[in-house]
Amino acid sequence: MADHLSEEQIAEFKEAFSLFDKDGDGSITTKELGTVMRSLGQNPTEAELQDMVNEIDADGDGTIDFPEFLTMMARKMKDTDSEEEIKEAFKVFDKDGNGFISAAELRHVYVGEKLSDQEVEEMIREADTDGDGQINYDEFVRMMMSKSVRDGTEQAVGPTRSMCAMASMYSLPNNSAYGMDPGVAPPVDPYAYDPAVLATPPPSIPAPYGFAPGVYGSPSVVSRSSSTRMISPWASLHDADGSERRRSPMPPTLPYTKEFVDEYRRRMKNDPDPEAQFAFAMYLIDAAKRVADPRDSAKQARKYRDALLSDSLRLIKRLATNGVAPGKPPYADAQFFLANCFGNGSLGLPVDHLKAYHLYVQASKQNHPAATYRTAVCNEVGAGTKRNYARGLLFYRKAASLGDTAGMYKLGLILLHGQLDQPRNAREAIVWLRRAADQADEDNPHALHELAQLHETPESVVAAYNEAYARDLYTQAAQLGYAPSQCKLGEAFARGTLCCPVDPRVSVSWYTKAANKGDGHAELALSGWYLTGAEGVLTQSDSEAYLWARRAANKGIANAEYAVGHYTEVGIGVKNDVEEAKRWYARAAAQGHARAAQQLQRLRQSHGRAPARDGESDCVIV
Repeated sequence: MADHLSEEQIAEFKEAFSLFDKDGDGSITTKELGTVMRSLGQNPTEAELQDMVNEIDADGDGTIDFPEFLTMMARKMKDTDSEEEIKEAFKVFDKDGNGFISAAELRHVYVGEKLSDQEVEEMIREADTDGDGQINYDEFVRMMMSKSVRDGTEQAVGPTRSMCAMASMYSLPNNSAYGMDPGVAPPVDPYAYDPAVLATPPPSIPAPYGFAPGVYGSPSVVSRSSSTRMISPWASLHDADGSERRRSPMPPTLPYTKEFVDEYRRRMKNDPDPEAQFAFAMYLIDAAKRVADPRDSAKQARKYRDALLSDSLRLIKRLATNGVAPGKPPYADAQFFLANCFGNGSLGLPVDHLKAYHLYVQASKQNHPAATYRTAVCNEVGAGTKRNYARGLLFYRKAASLGDTAGMYKLGLILLHGQLDQPRNAREAIVWLRRAADQADEDNPHALHELAQLHETPESVVAAYNEAYARDLYTQAAQLGYAPSQCKLGEAFARGTLCCPVDPRVSVSWYTKAANKGDGHAELALSGWYLTGAEGVLTQSDSEAYLWARRAANKGIANAEYAVGHYTEVGIGVKNDVEEAKRWYARAAAQGHARAAQQLQRLRQSHGRAPARDGESDCVIV
């Protein structure tokens, strides 16, 4: 079960486990299990914890060793992945986002399925346990989970089977589509720039390898309407009799067998549609991971997989160079995809930034929005070409004009902060930021957050001061899953700012959402909440306070480093260790943290005598 965990994950689990293995005997108590799991970003309920204890602690001695803990965490992470897939499936049906699936929304999703009103109503009745005429999230989860159970013994029947199949068809693509293990993170893509990273006002531009994988993961297939909206990799096939292709707004569910691969290849052999050919290439990449024949040996399976990837790459290269036939224009989506592969070495290609840049430029000539944006980024950071701010700005403007959300956002920031040697132009900047905000989605929520910051500032000369409007913008971005906005709302409900009431429950909720996405400032804020506790919301816990601060400090946040230094010096949630405290104070002081520098100086002068813990000294989360 733990085989799919990476070495980094195992090391992180080991560190958290060791913090509570006080006597070093390789085991922790079952009472400490929940705290250790929460320190790793898992949030099990008390009932779930009890089930885990019952399953692992078979002899009832009240202790768990590390191998048992590792197996349990691997299972928990796998279950969490399944839960996320169900959430994404629910979003497909819940078109208006009100938390319920209505009959009208079912009909909308099932366009082309020719379902009668009676069949739709039967679907609702089957899942609707509370009888309100619609399906809420809990009912949807029960239906999906029961379907999973049935799949182990017998197939679901009737409308539920159809509904589950449709939902699973809409689940978000994962790394397995690109020949990678689902449990392994995709490789860092020097071309996968997150607009938020490039947004930081310092005019210095970091090297391309300084960027973490952002909204342009690799390899990706991007539509012409937006930088990050995925087009379906599945195109409808010709009918067996060669009649005209029937295009459906819903991607068909395609099987992954050797027989179907051969049939699909036969049908695509003379198809003149580049979109269909490209969809077939994407299918081959996915099939390379999914097709499994129990009769094949490991060597045969690997050979077949490599052959599928080779066929796919050959077709993509042809589409990117000659289109479907000599004399035909190249297919821009294929050029963009191939550029991504050269950018990070996907599909066995060598990393070649020059080729990647050339392909981005060629796709941009065909007005491919995402390729145009990527061309701009390459010119800005000097990836595959010489750094050229003026040329980068031209491509940012073109990308924005083509309706690319990230391009509009980036152009707005350039004009707002005077980046890329440009004069500030607040009026035009606001126009582009608002356009980007108008089409914000889960991949591009950044403009909402930026506008909120402008409206939140009383002395802003760029946008009218309006805290309520800023709160609404933060809320929109937070609901799209943007961690900085979630953290901002956590702060607002903690302090009563942005026209929000002081509400510890809501504050902790938003902070937790952001912390689960790895936001260090939210992790530090949760440390503060655990340090004090919140009656009826959060039980005070020194160990939780320390662990959350430690997670934030590991990200290099100066305030968190100072907090860990204080916790370690006084002995809050961890055994007091003055020398270790000095190291944390020194790290924070090196970043200009004044209080850390003062504490470090005090310890050196007092020869390491730690102060007693008191109420005032506990207030270290600043």
